[in-house]
Amino acid sequence: MNTTTLTLNESWFSRRNLFDWVFAALVLAGGLFAFTRYAGSMDYYEKPILAAAVIAMISIGWFWRPLRVLALVVAAASLLAISSYQGDLRARTRCSGSSTSCRASRPSCG
Repeated sequence: MNTTTLTLNESWFSRRNLFDWVFAALVLAGGLFAFTRYAGSMDYYEKPILAAAVIAMISIGWFWRPLRVLALVVAAASLLAISSYQGDLRARTRCSGSSTSCRASRPSCG
């Protein structure tokens, strides 16, 4: 009797570990947040660019695993920097005394 053993390779998704899926969920959550918050300000071509950037970031993070940690550290540092400005990233200008245009655009200037 002759038997043949067929060895199947692992599937691409079965090789992903828990950190891969957590990274993908975080990138997807960040992309969805950016889309829901800024979709009104995006042109028609910027929305597919954002979707492609999310897919590319997940793919690169899965294939080049050290990049996942770097991306998460950079994202955390960026959020820390934004929070140091209380989320207000608009340019700050100095008011020159009696400038009415400055007071009209920035009521806190006096």
